[in-house]
Amino acid sequence: MADQNDKRNAGLILYDSHFLNFEDNVQDFFIEHEVGHIKHGDLNGLEREDAYKLLLKRCCGIIPKLELKADVYAASVVGRNVAKKALLQMAKCKFLPLITKRELFLRWIYISLMPSKKLNKHA
Repeated sequence: MADQNDKRNAGLILYDSHFLNFEDNVQDFFIEHEVGHIKHGDLNGLEREDAYKLLLKRCCGIIPKLELKADVYAASVVGRNVAKKALLQMAKCKFLPLITKRELFLRWIYISLMPSKKLNKHA
């Protein structure tokens, strides 16, 4: 068990009222997705320049590997069908830009095609 004073893998998950409109199991996916980022240490030492590079990649339609890893982790916890449902429901949100909807659909495909053995490995 980690020392409670160890902040290296600490994280804060923020959400807004849109999140509360999702079903509980869909909310669970998104929470576990963020937990996946924390467990993988994706944000540890992330410098502003690195954050800009990630944002630029996303604007160019490139999905950062850390997003796919976090999706796989979350799917391994809540199940593939819940993960797929969550990604599709998020993609249907009217407030999201088209590039983000495209990314969510591609992440849905990635989870859909992921062999079960690989999903279970991350549980």
